[in-house]
Amino acid sequence: AFALRKRMLWLAVGLAWWAIALLPVIGLVQVGTQGVADRYSYIPMIGGFVVFAWGLEELRSRLGVPTNAVAALAVGVVVGFSFVSHQQVSHWQNSFSLYSRAVDVSPRDVAMLFNLGNAVHRDGRVDEAETLYRRALAVRPSHSFTQLNLAELLRERGIPDDRVEASALYESVLRSRPGNRRAVAGLAALELKVP
Repeated sequence: AFALRKRMLWLAVGLAWWAIALLPVIGLVQVGTQGVADRYSYIPMIGGFVVFAWGLEELRSRLGVPTNAVAALAVGVVVGFSFVSHQQVSHWQNSFSLYSRAVDVSPRDVAMLFNLGNAVHRDGRVDEAETLYRRALAVRPSHSFTQLNLAELLRERGIPDDRVEASALYESVLRSRPGNRRAVAGLAALELKVP
């Protein structure tokens, strides 16, 4: 792109924009628990769109394709993307639909299993929440937030075997996060036999 900058400035500008704007979002500096901040990818993608738009125009002019044909193609692409966007937006109705879709697409995503477990737990579907928490722990046994939520669910249910497992989960959290208040309070509730 640098070598072609005199003939195709749009290529150098687009790729430079993409590379520079990508630096803050590729995960070199963590913001939260995600691996990469892909929610900010629209800014680097401007460079990709510059390359695509100017590159498509250059290709069109070299091939001698009429502008009307490219316009018709563009309308078709926009209609297609609109349809796909409409389908995607339908998954964003509420937490349950969003996290259900995420788990369908990526069944081993611990964060989505955890979030879906929370959503169904709030909805009073305790058995389903337990299953989701256990699935998340099967993928990442040390996920302390899931351990805590499962421990609280088991403790609240009050079945003796559940209380033993809840105690083990709280202790596991305390090994990785000494002094965790939820784990300490949960163990204290178990000792006092408080639901």
